[in-house]
Amino acid sequence: MEVKLNPGQSVSPGAGQPVVRQQNIQPADNTMSFERSQGLEKILQQSSPLRPEAVAKASALVADNNYPPDGVLKQVAGLLANNLGSAGNGAD
Repeated sequence: MEVKLNPGQSVSPGAGQPVVRQQNIQPADNTMSFERSQGLEKILQQSSPLRPEAVAKASALVADNNYPPDGVLKQVAGLLANNLGSAGNGAD
C-alpha cells in the first residue's frame, strides 16, 4: 500500500530541492543611542545594590534563635502537609 500525502507534487527518490542562500544579509536596524546607554550605565554604577537597613535587619533576624516563631513554622508545616496530601490524590 502506498500513501501519498501531497498528491499534487511528484515525489522522487532523488536529491531534494537546492537551497538558495542569500549572500548579503543586512543586520536588523537595532540602533540605540550610545550616549543614552552610557547614561544608564553611569546611573547603575552610582546606585548601591545593597540597602544597609535591609542588611542590618536580615543580620539581626539570622542571629535571633526565635525567628521565625514556632507558630509560623507549624502553620507552614501544616500547609505543606495538606498540599502534599492533596497532590498525591490527583486533586489540585
